[in-house]
Amino acid sequence: MYPEKRTLQGMMLSGISFKQTVQGNCIANKPFRDWINRLSLDGMRTGYFSGWAMDGDFFGGGGVVTPVNSPREDHEHLLGDSTWACERALTELTANVRKFDPKTYIFMCRPAMDLGVFYQRNVDAVFTIDEMAKPEALPGLTNQPVNVMLGDRIRAWSRIRVHHHFFPHYVDQPQVFVGPKSMGKAGQDWPSEAIDYVMLSAISSSPNQLYYLPTKAGIPAQDKQVIRRWLDWGRKNVQYLMVRKDLPDWPQVGKVDGSAHILEDRGYVFLFNPNPMPLNGSFVLDESIGLTKGKRYRVSSVYPETVQQVTLARGRTVAWNVPSQGVAVLEVEPER
Repeated sequence: MYPEKRTLQGMMLSGISFKQTVQGNCIANKPFRDWINRLSLDGMRTGYFSGWAMDGDFFGGGGVVTPVNSPREDHEHLLGDSTWACERALTELTANVRKFDPKTYIFMCRPAMDLGVFYQRNVDAVFTIDEMAKPEALPGLTNQPVNVMLGDRIRAWSRIRVHHHFFPHYVDQPQVFVGPKSMGKAGQDWPSEAIDYVMLSAISSSPNQLYYLPTKAGIPAQDKQVIRRWLDWGRKNVQYLMVRKDLPDWPQVGKVDGSAHILEDRGYVFLFNPNPMPLNGSFVLDESIGLTKGKRYRVSSVYPETVQQVTLARGRTVAWNVPSQGVAVLEVEPER
């Protein structure tokens, strides 16, 4: 137990500073942990739940992971610092859920989302570290629609997760839209422009996404149709979304970035242009995008919906024009 309140101050992984006064319980206490585990599994036994999630923490951090100090001598830690014991106890809770029902969909926010890849052994999806979904442009980019700014941030933070935190891309769970006004200070009016851009940014980053949406009455009918279209497309092609090879350039001014999703020599390439002018995006038809067998490939446009296509030999470079602040989805398949 933490008998006294503590004031914590620091910085989240996303770079956001925090300061809060908290009081909580030490999960490195077996009787307390057993009680929580019983409550959790009793809920699962009802049969009403196919998923299990955690948000906030039992570390007394109010949802922000910080070093934990417990003054109790009868817990499973040395006097004082109980961080490691609490983290180990947390993995026990998730392991118990997985053991109880291996088909359970386990989704984690804090504290697991800040603890690194080795704490995700029994986890299906982990919330993004760019949790505020603020419409802030990348350096050098200006005058972008809200959904373009959010799409750029989704792809950039997803690359950080993969290339710096070593998370498999299919475990990360990006937040897609800016929070609605019902969320208070973080909320904004619903943005309609460039919904395809933000949806495809999220779908190309991970087969998992998180949506904070206003009531159905708060989204125009045409926007709901766009969202539904891409969700249906993603479900249909989820086997391709489970694999990903990033193209060399990150989201940035003057560049087209993207990712390839290829299985058995066929699949999709996403190209994103956050810039105010059309630019060519390029990729090579070889192992760099996951092609291993074919000799010639047909590349055709899925989005935008045009009849544009090219057929090239293996090893050739595809150069594709991407509209300003736009996205192109290309299908790659062996020549028939």
